[in-house]
Amino acid sequence: MRVNEHLLAVITLGGFAAVALAQSPAPASAKEITQTRAQVRAEAVAAVAAGQTSRGDREPEPAARFVSTKTRAEVRAEAIEALRLGLVSHGDFTEREATPAELELIRLAGLRARAAEARLAGK
Repeated sequence: MRVNEHLLAVITLGGFAAVALAQSPAPASAKEITQTRAQVRAEAVAAVAAGQTSRGDREPEPAARFVSTKTRAEVRAEAIEALRLGLVSHGDFTEREATPAELELIRLAGLRARAAEARLAGK
């Protein structure tokens, strides 16, 4: 019996809280409202057209797009070389700083991939 009383009390308090949150306060006076609904809509349309608004959880897209200078094969070959050298962190291991020699090996892997693509394109 005691559990039912507690449950009823919780449900009642929850109902009061929901009603209190659902009510939105009205402006204190008409002086607080300075724009018409049409003006607000026009500003919103202009902001959307200018790309200044976000949709959902996304941020507005940047004005300039990134264009890669490397091919997919080059990036893949460099990533594989970095993995082979142990420069990519995974699990609980922390990544370490690449030495100049290792950076050169990674760069050369990308160049080899570019040369292989050129050979395939020439056939």
